[in-house]
Amino acid sequence: MIETIIDEIPDEMVMYLINALYFKGDWLRPFDTDDTRPGDFRLEDGSTVRVDMMHQEEKFATYISDEVQMIELPYGDSLFSMTVLMPNDPGMPIDRFVEEKMTAANLKTWRSNLTVGSRDVIVQMPKFEMEYEIEYNDILKAMGMELAFSEWEADFTGIADVSPQNLFISEVKHKTFIRVDEEGTEAAAVTSVGIGITSMPPSIIVDRPFAFIIHERESGTNLFMGKVKNPVL
Repeated sequence: MIETIIDEIPDEMVMYLINALYFKGDWLRPFDTDDTRPGDFRLEDGSTVRVDMMHQEEKFATYISDEVQMIELPYGDSLFSMTVLMPNDPGMPIDRFVEEKMTAANLKTWRSNLTVGSRDVIVQMPKFEMEYEIEYNDILKAMGMELAFSEWEADFTGIADVSPQNLFISEVKHKTFIRVDEEGTEAAAVTSVGIGITSMPPSIIVDRPFAFIIHERESGTNLFMGKVKNPVL
């Protein structure tokens, strides 16, 4: 799914550490492709785009508060789930929602309040596919790893039979890919370190920017997290 993360190996590069993660999960309750039809997705600038919206009416765990609309979509073995989250306030930008509201404490509280009601829930959400790439150098330096990136101050004694001052981290890159459709989710990630309520049934309509988390339910470990501003891009 991620064909390359290193385009070429510079002469001065002596080592790479590459870590890969792959996830493929079929929905416990797949969406029927016959129910998928075009629908409007509202962008933050007020415009709309046409997307393929999946539809389903089933019993799902949901939670709605003043802060969030949230639904949990389990995968086939029920050990993993995708949580889809939107700010309850349609006017709140998704970036602000992620930064201010999606804290570890809030996620723990929201997940503890997820409940499966006696009635089916109408779910509408877009199919989407996205990839993302970022270089982590500045982020890791800001978190306190400045010396590891310093050509003159990094100390990797014991890694190689050269002077420790000659080894330093030159780049940390991360690439991800995810595809969500009627059958389920397929996702991959690679990181490389180069050294060098109504009368109708309740509903969750995901027709505006949203965030998602794929997590392992027993430990609560988050495997993939992302936000979708435009499913067409």
